[in-house]
This record gives sequence, C-alpha cells and structure tokens, in this order.
Amino acid sequence: MNDLSRFFLNPFDSRNVSFGRLLSFTTDHLGRLEANDESGLFTARRAATAAALAAVNAAYEVDDSKLGLRKAHKQAARAFRKALPAIVGRINVAVKSEFGERAPEVEEIFPGGRTIFRLCRQDTLAAHLETLVTGLQAHAAVLDPALVAQAESLKADWAAVIQSSESASAVKASAEAHRRAARRVLQRELFLNVLALAQAYPLEPAKLRLFMDQSLL
Repeated sequence: MNDLSRFFLNPFDSRNVSFGRLLSFTTDHLGRLEANDESGLFTARRAATAAALAAVNAAYEVDDSKLGLRKAHKQAARAFRKALPAIVGRINVAVKSEFGERAPEVEEIFPGGRTIFRLCRQDTLAAHLETLVTGLQAHAAVLDPALVAQAESLKADWAAVIQSSESASAVKASAEAHRRAARRVLQRELFLNVLALAQAYPLEPAKLRLFMDQSLL
C-alpha cells in the first residue's frame, strides 16, 4: 500500500522549481482552470491563486528595487574607499612637513601608517578615521585648519555612507524574507488546487493534464 502521508506533502515546495518556471506554470494553470471550468467549480480556487500570484510578483518587484538601492550604496562605499588613500596621503605629507618625517606627532596621528586606510576592513575604517581626526585636533594650533576640517569631513562622510549601506542591506534582507513568504503562499495555493482537482475527479488522474502542464516546472 502507498504511504498515505505522501499526499500531505506539497510537491511545489521543491527547490528544483525555479521562480521563472513557477510563474510560467501558474499563469498557464490559471488559464486552464478558467477554460475548463464551465460550471464554476474552481472559481474560488482560481481567485485565491491569482491573488497569490499577484502578491509574488509585487514582492519580487520590491525586492528588485531594494537590490538596486543596496548596489548603489555599496558602489558609493567602494568609491569612497578608492579615493580615500590619496586624500589621507596628502594629509600625511602635510603633517610630516610640519613636524618632520619621524616626529612623535606623526606616530600619534598615524599610528597605523597611511596604508591602514587602504587595507583595513570596512567595519574598522571609522575607528581609524576617528584616530586621525583626534590626532589632528590635538595639534590644531600648529596645523593648517584645512587639514583638520578635511579629516573631519572624511569621518562624517564615511559615517553617512556606511549607515546608508547598512540600512540598505537591512531593507534588502527584509524584502527577501517577504518574497520568500509570498512564494510559499503561492506554492500552497497550487497544492490546494491539486487537492481540489483530485477531489473533483477521483480515480481520474488523466484529468490533471487539462488543468496543469507539469512540463513547465
């Protein structure tokens, strides 16, 4: 005897079914339901499936827009880091010109040297910029005020860039979760449709071909 519990499992939950194929299958299935349901037996099922399909499409559109936003913020972060070494290099040259190549003030302002700003991880850059600003401010009386202002601007700009990037990542993660939830609802509605068809046509598996084209999956 067949294992009866198999009939409680949703075949549409398979990871092998891509999003594109699921959409193609569902669109075709809805057309078949309408064309082969003169009595209106599956009207409610068709409405529920259409609503789930619309929700999936909306969720994927939102997810795509959030992905674009996240990419834009990531690009801004990369652009900032690409330009940063040259700017820090000019500050470093100015500090050494004022205090001397091996002066303790240089070590105080640049404890990690210049290359740390190019090599450090993204999540530690704010700390290095903070050290730079603090060191320059400590010697602001003898340094060009423009140097201190430039370092402060770098610190503020990076804080804005990284906050936007992290916010965009969080929004993208939320959109992805919403997309997965919408897809699960659609998969459930399709499963309920299979059960409704089986109930309407017991012992007639050939009837399934009228309503569903499994080759689309």
